[in-house]
Amino acid sequence: MKVSSEVSGYKNYNIVCDALRSIMDLGRYIYDNEQYDEFYKLISPSLEHRAQYSLGDPEYRFFDLYMSTVRDNILSKNYLAFSLNTRFLTEKFRYPESSDDGETLSIIENKMVSCVRQVITLLIIRLCYLSEKSDGHQEELRIIKQNLMKWLAPSFLEDLFYKSGVYDVIFTVPSEPDFDASRTLRDIPDYEVATFSINNDAFKAVSLLMTQTLFNKNNLNPIFIRNKKEFIKNTKITTHELQSLISYLKGDEFSALLELINEGSSQETNRMEVAEHLESIISVKNELIANSIVSSDLDKVLVNKYIDKVSISLGGYFNKFVDIDSIPVSNSVVCNPFYSLINKREVLQSIDKVHYSMNSSHHAEVFVYAWLHKMLDGIKGQYKDVNEIEDVSELPSDKLITIHYMVKGEASVYRYSKGMRITDSKGVLGLGSPGLYYMDFLSVFSCLRNTNLFDLKIESISDENISLVKGLYNFKDENPLMYALMSIRINLEFINNDGLSFYYISVDSCKKITALHEQKLRLSFNDKKPMDDIGELSD
Repeated sequence: MKVSSEVSGYKNYNIVCDALRSIMDLGRYIYDNEQYDEFYKLISPSLEHRAQYSLGDPEYRFFDLYMSTVRDNILSKNYLAFSLNTRFLTEKFRYPESSDDGETLSIIENKMVSCVRQVITLLIIRLCYLSEKSDGHQEELRIIKQNLMKWLAPSFLEDLFYKSGVYDVIFTVPSEPDFDASRTLRDIPDYEVATFSINNDAFKAVSLLMTQTLFNKNNLNPIFIRNKKEFIKNTKITTHELQSLISYLKGDEFSALLELINEGSSQETNRMEVAEHLESIISVKNELIANSIVSSDLDKVLVNKYIDKVSISLGGYFNKFVDIDSIPVSNSVVCNPFYSLINKREVLQSIDKVHYSMNSSHHAEVFVYAWLHKMLDGIKGQYKDVNEIEDVSELPSDKLITIHYMVKGEASVYRYSKGMRITDSKGVLGLGSPGLYYMDFLSVFSCLRNTNLFDLKIESISDENISLVKGLYNFKDENPLMYALMSIRINLEFINNDGLSFYYISVDSCKKITALHEQKLRLSFNDKKPMDDIGELSD
C-alpha cells in the first residue's frame, strides 16, 4: 500500500509509528472484518519489515506497534490478520541481537517472550469462554486452537529456552492487568458489572507454556531456573502466586484445558514435575521472607499506630469498671511491666505483598486480664464483706468487676454480668458460694494514676532482651526473632480501704430473675390482640 510505504520511510520513529497506527485505526473504523483482513494483508509486509529490521531504534517502537496490532486483531476477531501475525512472530521472526552473558535476555528478546505470554493469555481467555457457550463457535475454536499451538512453541524459543532470563519474563505477572481485553474477549458489555481473576488468566498461560505435551514441545523447563533467589528477585513473584500456580497445575481445571486444546485426548505431561519445582522455589521464598523479617527494623509509623490502638482498647476495658478521669494523678506512680509477643510482621511494611493486621484488641485484653489477676491475687485470703442481693437493680452502678465464681455451664447467669467480667471457676479467691460477685473498684481501693496511664513500648527482640524473652516464653522450634516484644506499664496504684466488700447474687437468684422475665414476656404477648388488615384492633 503506497501510503504506508511512504510513511514508513521517515526516520522519525514516533511520527512514523503514530501515522501507521492512525492508518490501521482508520481501516478498522471504515472496514468490516473481512475487508479489514484484506487491508491488513496489504500493509502487513511493511509492518513486518519494520518490526524485524529497525535496528536504528533503541526503543523498538515498531515492534511495540506490531505487538499492539496483534492484540487488536485478537480483540476484533480479525483472525486472518492475526494468522499473519502468528506466522510472522512464531515462524519467521529472528533477531540478531542477544545478550552477552548467556543467561539474561536482550531488550528485544524480553519483548518477544513477553509477547508470547500475553498472546497465549488472550487466546486462553477466548478459548475458555467459547468452550462454555452453546454450539455455533466451532470454526472460531478451531482457529484459536490452531494459532495457540503455534504460539506455545515459537521458533525463536529454540535459541532461548535454556536462558534463565526467559523464565524471569514468563513468570512476571503484569502489574497493570488488561481488564479491557478480558471483558472484550468474554463479550461483556461496558454497562455490565463482572468479576473475574486477571491473575488466574495469566497463570493459565504460564502453566500451559511450561507444561510439555503432545502439542507443546517448546523445551521450556523450570530446571533452567538455576538461581532461585535471583528468579524471585527478578520476577517479584509472591508465595500466594506460586501456590496458585501449583494448585492450578495439579487441578482438574488445567486437565480440562489440556483436553480442550487436544480435542478431548488424554496425554502424558510433565506438569507434576513443574509443580514440584515451583514448590522448591516456595521453600527458598520462605527462607528469604524469614531473613527479611529478622533483619528488618520495625516501622515507626506502624509501631506508633499499634500503641495508639492498644491504648484506646485498654481505655475501653478499664472504663467498664472505673472512671479513669476521676482518679487523682501522681507522676511518681510507675508500676511493673506486663509483656506480650506480637508477630513482627504486624509492625513491618508488607513483605511478599502481604501485611499482617494488628491484633490490638487481643493484646489489650491480655494486658487488662493480667492486671486484674494480679490485683485479685493480692486480696486472696483477706476477709470479704459480702452483701447478697436478689436483683441486679440493687447494684450501685454498671461500672463494676463481675467475678463468675465457680459457675459452670450456667448460661442463665451471663446476662447479669456488669462492667468487666472475669472467671474464677476453681474458687481460687475463696469468696464463698457459687454465683456472681460484683466489686465496686473505687469503693474498695484508694487509687492514684500516672498521667501516662498506659506506658506502652514495642521493640524488636535482640541480644539486649533475648534472655528476658526466652524466660517468659517457650519458642520450641520457632525463631524468637520473628516476633516483637510489647511491654506495658499500667501505672495505676491501688491501696485497699478498710475491708473488701462485694455484692453477690446466687445462681438460683439468676434463674428466678430469668424465669420471671420470661413469664412477663409471655403474659405481655398473650395480652396483645391481633390487628386486622388495615391496622385496627379486631374483636
